[in-house]
Amino acid sequence: MVLDLTIKITGEAGQGLQSIGQLLGKYFARRGYYVFANQDNESRIRGGHNFFQLRVAGAPAGAAADAVDMLVPLDRAGVDLHLDEVTPGGVVLVDSAMDAHPRRDARFLALPLMQLAMEQGGNKIYANAAATAAVLALLGQTVEPLEELLQETFGPEAGRINARVAAAAHALARQSRPALSVDPPPPMPAPRLFINGHEAVALGALAAGCKFMAAYPMSPSTPMITFLSGQAEKFGLVVEQAEDEIAAVNMAIGAAYTGVRAMTATSGGGFSLMVEALGLAGMTETPVVAVNAQRPGPATGLPTRTEQGDLEFVIHAAQGEFPRFVLAPRTIEEAFYLTVRAFNLAERFQVPVIILTDQHLGESYTTVERFDLSRVTVERHLSSIPAGGTYRRYRYTPDGISPRVVPGTPGAAVTLDSDEHGEDGRIIEDAATRRRMVEKRLGKQPAMTAALQPPEIAGDPGARWVLLGWGSTRGALAGACAILQRRGERVQMRCLCDLWPLDGRVLADWPAGAGLIVVEGNYTGQLARLLAAQTGRRAEHLINRYDGRPFTPGYIVERFEKITREGGAAND
Repeated sequence: MVLDLTIKITGEAGQGLQSIGQLLGKYFARRGYYVFANQDNESRIRGGHNFFQLRVAGAPAGAAADAVDMLVPLDRAGVDLHLDEVTPGGVVLVDSAMDAHPRRDARFLALPLMQLAMEQGGNKIYANAAATAAVLALLGQTVEPLEELLQETFGPEAGRINARVAAAAHALARQSRPALSVDPPPPMPAPRLFINGHEAVALGALAAGCKFMAAYPMSPSTPMITFLSGQAEKFGLVVEQAEDEIAAVNMAIGAAYTGVRAMTATSGGGFSLMVEALGLAGMTETPVVAVNAQRPGPATGLPTRTEQGDLEFVIHAAQGEFPRFVLAPRTIEEAFYLTVRAFNLAERFQVPVIILTDQHLGESYTTVERFDLSRVTVERHLSSIPAGGTYRRYRYTPDGISPRVVPGTPGAAVTLDSDEHGEDGRIIEDAATRRRMVEKRLGKQPAMTAALQPPEIAGDPGARWVLLGWGSTRGALAGACAILQRRGERVQMRCLCDLWPLDGRVLADWPAGAGLIVVEGNYTGQLARLLAAQTGRRAEHLINRYDGRPFTPGYIVERFEKITREGGAAND
């Protein structure tokens, strides 16, 4: 059969389920299969219930599936919580010590994983290698590539022991149950990357020529600073773990003022602390990139889960009025190219650019084709001083974009101030200059709007319903629309990555008479409200999710059918 199945590994924090998930993901990615993996973690160091879920397919997979084909519970809670998700023909792979579970049925396969770990490795910690190998055996996969991965992951000595345990578990699993018959992977002209969304953002920053990054660790944004710090020496990058988010964003603005491409990254709580400095970037027209990796709020909220609750916040963050871009990558691959574009837009228009990710996109892994660097253009927008000319940092221009040179440029006095200022950057108090400077800054907006990318549109051109989402909802939206079309529904998907400025082009080529359903991960329908305010187009219905979990195709389909059957909202 064509391979499209889901494996879910569950357990407490510290049991190694991420190690199993990572090994399986890399194994299938290197074989040429497509993988999409998402994580669900509780915000505690040890204990609590967590899972790592992989969808392995013979074609690109952009979202998690709703049903589970193979459940690997490392604790009893995994059976209690997830058994109902397992398909009738699925497998529940448990250690022999859990074989007596009261809900045991024909799907259960008990193997002595702990016992094998002790016999072959001398320590229960090697049970993870045994579980990984058993999964592969049940899917008809060979063990040798896993043995190579174990050596690569754990080093020669520990890798050798893990490989010995894996070989024994693989042989035992093959004897215990016939393997599923799956098609070989499609041709893979070149090896693919297996990365998560925040690694893709970090790689995009490197490709864009970022040379300074300051941040204070805050889930789920922390992987960006850890990844970039590991690449700092190789790429000539300065990475600073600041004492707090206020210091981090001000460091980034200071670096950008000198002409360096600079960024910061945080989550919603940290971005709240950055708001005053964001206004400083707006007033001084300093190009800086800030990543807000969203998580459920307010306050600490659910720090290890996902939501899309910060859209209106980042659009209106900081007092006063000044232009900014807000962009939200829809896929892990797009996170790379969008980050490059964010740096170019920031510098071209001399504005802050906010990249909205979230825990789901940031910590999910997928297979992507190697990034095409021929698509990457680093667009610097630094000026030169004309012979005999006078440099004025905030000179009035028809499009609002003033000349910008690096401090220290011969013949240029680079002056700026957080107070309102004139063309030369010096403080003013008069009404006429204030009015002109406000108009100059906000006069950039028409050109900024023209630089926006349209939404992705897929599905029926004559649709009865348009499902509109943004950012990381894209994979689930596309999956839901595919399901609905197979059921005979006339639907179209639209998904935005450019969220601000927002204008009527979002509604271009609208199917005649089609209703609008907005799908987003918050309670109030923030994009729906912005769309109504900016274009006058109101959504007939909302599909919202705000329990800290990501959308799946099945979640959207179920609520769409409720809407079309009963009418009304489909909030959870």
